[in-house]
Parts: sequence; C-alpha cells; structure tokens
Amino acid sequence: MATLVTKPASAARPLLVPALSYGGLAAVAVGTSKVVAMAGYGGAMIMGVSLPVASAAAVAAPALWMFVEYRLLGGGERVAKMMGGMPADERLTELASDVARRAGLKPPAHVFEIPTDELNAFAAGFGTADATVAVTSGLRRALTTTELEAVLAHEIGHIRHSDMRTSMHVAVAIAGLGGIYEIGRVLARSEPSSRSDDDDDDSGSVAALGWGLMAGGVAARCAAHMLQLSMSRSAEYDADSVAAELCGSEAMISALRKIQRVADEKEKRRGSGWWPKGKAAEEPALASFRGGAFSHSYISNGEASDALTKKGKGDWWQGVKTALSTHPTTDSRIAALEKELVRPPHLR
Repeated sequence: MATLVTKPASAARPLLVPALSYGGLAAVAVGTSKVVAMAGYGGAMIMGVSLPVASAAAVAAPALWMFVEYRLLGGGERVAKMMGGMPADERLTELASDVARRAGLKPPAHVFEIPTDELNAFAAGFGTADATVAVTSGLRRALTTTELEAVLAHEIGHIRHSDMRTSMHVAVAIAGLGGIYEIGRVLARSEPSSRSDDDDDDSGSVAALGWGLMAGGVAARCAAHMLQLSMSRSAEYDADSVAAELCGSEAMISALRKIQRVADEKEKRRGSGWWPKGKAAEEPALASFRGGAFSHSYISNGEASDALTKKGKGDWWQGVKTALSTHPTTDSRIAALEKELVRPPHLR
C-alpha cells in the first residue's frame, strides 16, 4: 500500500477553521457591541453592566462555556465509555493499530467495542494523545475482516484530518452566535435604566433593537450551522477516500452497502408497524443527546435510503434532507468511491 497523501483541502482545514471560527466570533462580538452603541445606547446599563459590554459578553460567554464542556467531555476514552463502550479485545486493537500504521499515524490511544446490535463506528478525541476508535459489536459481526478494516480506516481518516477538533471549534463559534439572540431577547423584555442621549420619547426603541438582534442571531446561527453540516459531509468523503487508499474502494463500498441494508430493513419494520419486543429499550448511547455531539464522525447516520424516504415526495425533499444531514447519502458516497476505483493510479 502506498503512503497516504493528505489532500490540500483536508490539510488546511484544521488550521483555517479555528482561525475563521474564533476570528469571526470576535468580529461578531465587537460588531454587536458597536451596533448597540451606534443605536444610542452607549451609556445604557442593563443588570449593572454597560449595554455594549453586555452585548459582547453575551457572545463570548456561551462560546467559552461550550469550549470548556467539549474539553471536559471530549476526551476520546471518556466519550467511548459514555457510549457504553468496553476496551476492545486484542484482535480488534491490533487491526486498528495496523490500519493506523499504514496511514502513517501512531496506533490509536484507545480502541473500544460498544455492545449494541447497531452497525456503526466512530472516532473521538481532539488529538493523537487521546485519539479513540470505537466500533459496535453488531458491526463486527456483520462485516468481513477486510470490510472492518475499511471502516477502521475511515475512522482513522477522521483522526488524520483532525475532524473532531475542527467540529469542536465550529460548534463553539455557533454557541457564541447564539448569544446575539439571547442579548436581543433580554433587550426585548426590559428597558435599560438610562440612555446616553437621555431621550426617552420612543419607549419601544430598545424592544425594536432587541427584536433586530434576535433576528440577526437566528440568521447567523442557522447560516453557521448549515456551513458546519456542509463541512461534515465533506469530511465523510475525505475519510472514505482514506479507506479507499488503505483498503481499496471495493471493501469500503461493500461495508457501506451492508450498513445501509440494515438501516433500510429497520425502516421497513417501522413502516409496517412491527418492532421486536424490548427494542425501544435497547437504543444505544450513539443515539443519545450527548452521542449526537459526535455524530459527524460516525460511519453512518443511520438514515434509510432515498428509495424508502422519498415516497410521495419530490426531488426537492432530497435536497433539503441532504442539506440538513451530517452525512452524504450512501449512494453518493459509493459513487465517489467508484470514481476512485476507476481513476488511473498516477492520479490517485
């Protein structure tokens, strides 16, 4: 196997995204403060704090809180245990270590197996020191050794490209943007004690400013979230490409088809109104609220194929669904892998 060559876009992402996220967030905080001051509330006070300062703090505080939370909860081993994972056996650990070495990386610091029938895998951790790969028991049973290697290579690809860390920075920035809405909500419900121009003729001016900030906060956060989802989908293609480089496109395509087949069967059972007794109580931690924070690095988002979900809906529905998803559709991922399959060796 040839040594993995990282794509330029993938190599630049871990550096550009944090810079743009925090640089943009700082600009938003300063801009929000200036907007409030230019509206004539430079000397106004709210809860004992200057309104422009409070506006900037409203952006910075949730971002800082999210950053601390991610650092506390983001350790790879901690995340795997939170999902109910147990340290993997020697065979799975050696398999993951071998794939990592072929990718030019150190073996993962931790390899876990999650005892659930769900077919999934994920990578966690914000650096090589706590890099963790986890696979479910269901995935191990369903895949051949070659297919399992491809899935592990996909997760190693996320580690290679620092996707978990990149996603953290974007999530922190999005949390900060939510502060614009919050300060607007406070303003819409309360009148500052004073104004710099001492003009109280327009009693609804503060409320109007508040509503404006709320609208701007919602728009900014939605736009940032859509960008985050787009980046997540791009990262999936890049991780699939790593799997193709290390294990061959055929192995990754076969693994994706098996995972998709199980998701489709699950959807069909739901549609027919039949579900195995006790299954609802066996939903894995991967589907939990905390698990959702790391869904961008799962091998699959568990969605049924287009053939099942598009019934009675037009093509527009697929566009909306894709735009709101952390993962591309399985069909599009397979199509991209098939292009890799036929690409001349000197262009790979």
